[in-house]
Amino acid sequence: MKGARYLSMKEIQNLTQSFYEEYEVRNRALFLLCLNIGNRISELQALNVGDVWRYGKSVTILGLKKTITNGKKTRQIPINEQAREIITGFLE
Repeated sequence: MKGARYLSMKEIQNLTQSFYEEYEVRNRALFLLCLNIGNRISELQALNVGDVWRYGKSVTILGLKKTITNGKKTRQIPINEQAREIITGFLE
């Protein structure tokens, strides 16, 4: 992607602190999940709670259905510990 670059830690901190008002927690969680698992925001918006939370805890592998992915292919994405903490914190 032309012009794409990594965000610095300072930029990430500034962005996470910029969310406010009614949807602050949700928006911050979506942003941090995108950073941690590398998904598009549209893919994360299409998820249901059951896609990320099963048996009282966060999933370790996120399965994306082909109906919501850009390439129209089913994908399995490993969820790191930090992303699982984000999911748990959001659902609490």
